[in-house]
Amino acid sequence: KLLSRIVEDIVRSALDEYYGDAEKVLNTKPLDEIVGKIASVPYLLRTIIVIDDDFRDEKNEIIDSSLLKHILLSTRSVGQWVITMMCGNSFARKNFVAYLKLVSSISLERLLGVEKRWSASSQKWFCSHRTALFEKMSSIKMFLSCATRMGDDLLLEAASTEVVVYQIDKVLGEPLAIGMILNDAILHFILMISYRAVLKTVNSPFITDPPAEYQELWILGILILTFFIVRDSSTLIATIQSSKYALFGHVKHLWNWIIVACILMTFSIFVKLINEPDFYAPNYMAITSGFLWLKALYHIKGMNEHVATLMYTVSQIFRKMLPFLFILVFVLVMFSDMIEIVTKATGGCEPADDTFSDDDPNFCEMGSIDNYMLMYTYLLTGIDFSLLHNSSPFVRLLLLSFTFLGIIILTNVLIAVVTDCYGDAGKCSRALFQR
Repeated sequence: KLLSRIVEDIVRSALDEYYGDAEKVLNTKPLDEIVGKIASVPYLLRTIIVIDDDFRDEKNEIIDSSLLKHILLSTRSVGQWVITMMCGNSFARKNFVAYLKLVSSISLERLLGVEKRWSASSQKWFCSHRTALFEKMSSIKMFLSCATRMGDDLLLEAASTEVVVYQIDKVLGEPLAIGMILNDAILHFILMISYRAVLKTVNSPFITDPPAEYQELWILGILILTFFIVRDSSTLIATIQSSKYALFGHVKHLWNWIIVACILMTFSIFVKLINEPDFYAPNYMAITSGFLWLKALYHIKGMNEHVATLMYTVSQIFRKMLPFLFILVFVLVMFSDMIEIVTKATGGCEPADDTFSDDDPNFCEMGSIDNYMLMYTYLLTGIDFSLLHNSSPFVRLLLLSFTFLGIIILTNVLIAVVTDCYGDAGKCSRALFQR
């Protein structure tokens, strides 16, 4: 407290002396000496950050002190302790995220305790010092690799801080990274064109010798696939050698499995076609085409924040919809079975007149699976009750109950789930993209 009061007095006097010039105020020799010597104390910030929650009031008082705000901006406060906290246990990682938030919240107003419109030179000086602090943190080995071990929730919080945003923007802004992203996207789209052209050649009745027609395209596709296989295999080997945490994060990522499936399925089709020109498996080829489009979407989302946020939102909506889908299927099967039983038991399968066609869908001539599909159709398009002229009153009551529960109640629940997920994702779109 005493040192903080001294710092406040120095700042206050310097503000009066230099007429609010922040650069000169913060470069004051007494202030620089005090902050520099205290910031150089080993593990000072780490000790403060890991103070137990039982002493929360004391911890908050230290964090809110003017001295600590100046120490946070000092490059001397950053050391190897940053990595030990990032790669430590859950308590250490949680407190490290709190440290990132503190560093990211530094501003001239917080440093000097004065809210005013600072001059351009003062803002430039502050930005340069904060950039120097971020650079010091990025120079520490394993900074980003340790960040991947923090878990999705903590990583999402960390990704929203200015420190991590600077690190990622710096990496993604390098020519090599940009070139790799564009190279992968271009190669993949060439692969898609080759795949479609080869299949079109195979399926064409006017081409008598398909292998001769698509040989160049086949070679081009095989070369691109070989590049992807070698590159991704090298990435996996490097991930295995890096750490088990990085490997676990790599394996559990759904997109990595989609990419692997896409490459292997496309490769198998190309190999099969050159060995057996008459090979034709439409379902397998169609699924492979779908995986190719998904991989294309993966490349797009890596270059566009809005697409990445939307895709994450869709995945979150699907996760939250799982309980809803279970209830929906349960209700659909329940009402379908009840209606089928009542219809067959009460003579509802016998036509009362010739007004309606025998081709109209009913619960008598179709199997259980088809009846479930019929109920799903009712859920999407509604029910034409004029077709139920020969049904018992209880069947009509069941269908009315199903439409009320399925269309009115469950549909509105679905809308609420989608709206809630999209709103949550929109609030943290930047953090989601960085993660």
